Amino acid sequence: MTPNMMDVMKVSRELLKKYDVAGPRYTSYPTAPVWTTDFTAKDYRDAINRGQSKKEDKPLSLYFHLPFCDSLCYFW
Repeated sequence: MTPNMMDVMKVSRELLKKYDVAGPRYTSYPTAPVWTTDFTAKDYRDAINRGQSKKEDKPLSLYFHLPFCDSLCYFW
């Protein structure tokens, strides 16, 4: 027997209030206002190398934006 979808989606008012706050979107970190053209391909490679040289076994998260806009778009 599959659960009723409305029963699965019930959320308490307290839980909604807890997460009803402004926060960063992880799909754009760092956020668009701090982007700069001064960050070169060499800077990118250096940052990747620094991350790989650490002895920590931590996952790496990369975001690739595949633009489909006719002009420069900050995905707002």
